[in-house]
Amino acid sequence: MIKKYVEEGMGISIVSCLCLTGKEKIYATSMSKYFPKQVYGAVIRKGKFLTPQARSFLEILSSNSFDEICPGSETNVA
Repeated sequence: MIKKYVEEGMGISIVSCLCLTGKEKIYATSMSKYFPKQVYGAVIRKGKFLTPQARSFLEILSSNSFDEICPGSETNVA
């Protein structure tokens, strides 16, 4: 919803690059020098088995760096 408001000229917003698809009609630039780096982690139940799907998901996450998920410091979204 926020991205639509920006597209409609109703203001600006600060969002995570993870919510940008590249199909928006907006320009995005890095704000990393103004905000602390975010660190995320997966939470699993202690002492329980993971489903094959959950295990595969964690394997995919561990094989990708954040730069592959959210590349570049500046992104032109046209």
